[in-house]
Amino acid sequence: MATLDFYQLYPYQPLPKLASEASYAIPKRAAFFCHPFKLAAKKGAYAFAPFDFSVLVTDAHLDFKAVKADGSLFEKRVEKKPSAANFVLLSDIDAQRSEECLRSYRSRLKSHAIPNFIDVETFGFYEIMVNIIVEEDPFDFYLQIWLGGNLHLDGDGQISIKHATNVLHDAGFICLDADVDTEMWQGWLAIVVKPTRKNDWIHFNKDTPICQIVGTNQAIEKLSCHAYKEVSSEQFCKPLDWHLFDPNYAAKPGKYQRQIRQKEKKTEK
Repeated sequence: MATLDFYQLYPYQPLPKLASEASYAIPKRAAFFCHPFKLAAKKGAYAFAPFDFSVLVTDAHLDFKAVKADGSLFEKRVEKKPSAANFVLLSDIDAQRSEECLRSYRSRLKSHAIPNFIDVETFGFYEIMVNIIVEEDPFDFYLQIWLGGNLHLDGDGQISIKHATNVLHDAGFICLDADVDTEMWQGWLAIVVKPTRKNDWIHFNKDTPICQIVGTNQAIEKLSCHAYKEVSSEQFCKPLDWHLFDPNYAAKPGKYQRQIRQKEKKTEK
């Protein structure tokens, strides 16, 4: 029995659910008669967006909007010029919640070794919620969405992240497939989605599955969610040590890819 552990690092992140226990809409005929259809939908776990938001894609730009905590509207327009850093921060959506989270994060880090190039009192730990990425033609816009925690699958550690099977029929976006070795990847869980409609608002709802996580070589039969307050300081700092606190993280071809190549070389020997 393979267990998927999810560690909630953003205290307000909706927790994943086993697909077999999640509620979602499927056609009545499929629910009554189509076991293969239902079986595929019930595999693994579903994960959810950190908050509700909407995007509209045109040939010239992408518009992002979300209702802020005070009821006003946060709006951001990204022009169609290749760029990989158009961030939507927690502070953009809820400044008070952002301050609350940062105080809690920084208190956890007081006894942890912090590199000299990081100022604990000013650095925005775990603040990024969405990154709007613009690629060259014909690829246009992608959204990288942080899902508020990190995860690990026992056994061989291999998971696949994919679009929610047989559930999001006409969502207006597709979650791109990803294969992850959770023994190696210690970073914050993020997915990449591609809008599939233009000139029409596409809605992301934190109560609707945004992606499906399945075991690559073994079935996920149990999900263990560790709420923020239950996450140890060591576990909380793992993504920071692995990523933000490592000055060589971004060295080509990237830390994770370097680790995978080293693992493959050891296996070949």
